[in-house]
Amino acid sequence: MKPAILLFILATAALTAQEAVPDGRIVIKADSGFVVIWNQDDTHFTYHLQSEKVSLVPNTQFFDVDGKNFQIQIIPIKQFSKDPKRTQAQILDDHFSWEIDWLSKEALKTKLETEKKKHTLTGDRPTLVWHFLMPEKLNPKVVVTKEGEPDEQVETAKIKTPLPFAQCYITTIDHQNLILMNTLAQKKEDLPATRDFLLGELKKIKYSDKKIDPKAVQKAIREGIAKDKTEDSSPNIPTETRAK
Repeated sequence: MKPAILLFILATAALTAQEAVPDGRIVIKADSGFVVIWNQDDTHFTYHLQSEKVSLVPNTQFFDVDGKNFQIQIIPIKQFSKDPKRTQAQILDDHFSWEIDWLSKEALKTKLETEKKKHTLTGDRPTLVWHFLMPEKLNPKVVVTKEGEPDEQVETAKIKTPLPFAQCYITTIDHQNLILMNTLAQKKEDLPATRDFLLGELKKIKYSDKKIDPKAVQKAIREGIAKDKTEDSSPNIPTETRAK
């Protein structure tokens, strides 16, 4: 089975090795962004994506957050890790290796420079933050074009928009699924802020032991919009929060 989908390869660049798993994902527009509801297997959660400028990228499962592509995705662990005795931390490493192996051998066909760092979120939930640098050879900086009439053409060198510096990911485990978020760092100096952004967004996930009712979430959003506009505009989304 092909282990991946190219999300924003090259020009907008955000990559993951997993084919999209749309089952159970519902996206609802809120006053301050979008609320993602996900019910898949034993994994149930809501996630509120908020930003001054956030929109859905047409015909994709991606968001545009302040001009950068961003996604949240679920990957069944059985797709990349077969040993039931693996710890959650080891499973996160298995996924990292699986993604990088596919990206380097199949998608980009070049060795990738990577970096990863382990974190632990509230409730002792292991988390892995990692990135790879976009290969320099894929970064066309200048293209020569010819303009004007055929007998008076002038060659013009135009600098193309460079590829992002790095693809950035954060992953964690919930039951039999891996939860993944990813976006890009346009420049090297953007890496710390991008990692902090992903950590902050992952912490916003509200897990539930039971399947989440989209109608209840919609009602909470409507009530929040009608009630608020003065203090916190985040809807009081009903979930049964759990640590793991």
